Amino acid sequence: MVEWKKIEDATPPEKKLLMVTGPSGYSTHGKFLSLAYIDEEFRPSRGGPLRWQTVTSDSLSDDGFYPTHWALPIELPEAE
Repeated sequence: MVEWKKIEDATPPEKKLLMVTGPSGYSTHGKFLSLAYIDEEFRPSRGGPLRWQTVTSDSLSDDGFYPTHWALPIELPEAE
């Protein structure tokens, strides 16, 4: 079972790929689920909201996604 943590209650670890979710801002899908990470050296938040990066190092907020919760990713199979 996935243990979701509110970002305001538990600071996510930096430079670790995490599952994130929150409101999407789209009417067809009210929530989003994505893999993302924080890297304060690459894109510092400078005292504002955390700046989440996608797996391609794009800003998650560029897609209109602002995470409210994070969790460690599920176990994925090894690449062959």
